[in-house]
Amino acid sequence: MKSDVPDSSPGPLVPTHAERRRADQETRRLAAIVESSDDAIISKTLDGIITSWNAAAQHLFGYTAEEIVGRPISVLMPPERSDDMEAILERIRRGERVEHYETVRVTKDGATVPVSLSVSPVKDAEGRVMGAAKIVRDITQRKRAEAERERLLREAQQAVQVRDTFLSVAGHEFRTPLNALRLQLYNLEQTLKEPAQRTAVERAQKEVERLTLLTHRLLDVARMASGTFSLEPAMMDLSELVTEVVGRMQENASRVGSRIELRTDGPAVGFWDRARLDQVVTNLLANALKFGRGHPIEVTVETENGLARVRVRDHGIGVEAADRERIFDRFERAVSERSFGGLGLGLWIAREIVTAHGGRIGTENPDGPGAEFYFELGRRKGDGLANPASR
Repeated sequence: MKSDVPDSSPGPLVPTHAERRRADQETRRLAAIVESSDDAIISKTLDGIITSWNAAAQHLFGYTAEEIVGRPISVLMPPERSDDMEAILERIRRGERVEHYETVRVTKDGATVPVSLSVSPVKDAEGRVMGAAKIVRDITQRKRAEAERERLLREAQQAVQVRDTFLSVAGHEFRTPLNALRLQLYNLEQTLKEPAQRTAVERAQKEVERLTLLTHRLLDVARMASGTFSLEPAMMDLSELVTEVVGRMQENASRVGSRIELRTDGPAVGFWDRARLDQVVTNLLANALKFGRGHPIEVTVETENGLARVRVRDHGIGVEAADRERIFDRFERAVSERSFGGLGLGLWIAREIVTAHGGRIGTENPDGPGAEFYFELGRRKGDGLANPASR
């Protein structure tokens, strides 16, 4: 039976003229953005048929919109990438996005181009996936830059390997003639009577010792680079070692017009490699005498909270704050090579040795001129030791 009551349910909503105009303006605005984009923007159906194609897509792939719209997106794929389309469309059908997917596509003239794809599902008013919108970015320049960086890295690694091999060979080859020369100079010194002649031989012996030290540094660099550098730790007194090194270098200090002042808190016993720590203390003192010549050098050995610490203070040119980390790197220098000689290896070797012991080394600028270098080590057996057997 038909009711006499009028139907008051609302009918379908009809957009007003103003709403239609705003929607039209928004559509034109979006179309302008798509057309002016530097990236290729392509839309396609869920079957992979191209439905729109902007100017950047034409520039990238060479097809005009008239040539490509209505054709399958697979025409842009090389044969070995034929599975790309179905894998991407399957994710789109599930409503998923594909972001920054790097692959290769083919242009109209058959050239391949590396691209980065971002694909989003296109949905209707009810939220059903109807197709896909794809942004394609040409990453040719980026790939070239990456390839160039990789090439330069390989060349740098090869150069480092060649250098380390040379240092190892040179170090080993230098040792034999230097030992022979040292012996000959010793024998010659025993036969000379004139003071002037003996002085000349002594000077030659000092040069041989300097070359021997340089050879040992080259060998250390090669060992550390190849991973064959090792420690031989045993219980020892660091205060005793520093006292010995200071005594050994007093003559060098006098030669440059400096005086080495030593202060210790008493024994500083720990489980360390004595010969290697001798290198560290010698390198720090040699640096202090080089850059603080003519001024006193203060050396301190102290113990605190299970640590042993050595400080070497000079009153020379100091170290800029920006250089305090860098100078511990291999072949790095904070001063002009013309003003101060050396290879920039002493501090690097010192850092490697201290680090292998599980300790730390650094520098700071104290009040007044000069610099203060320090290193500290754990005192108990194995305390902080990185690897007692090998580095």
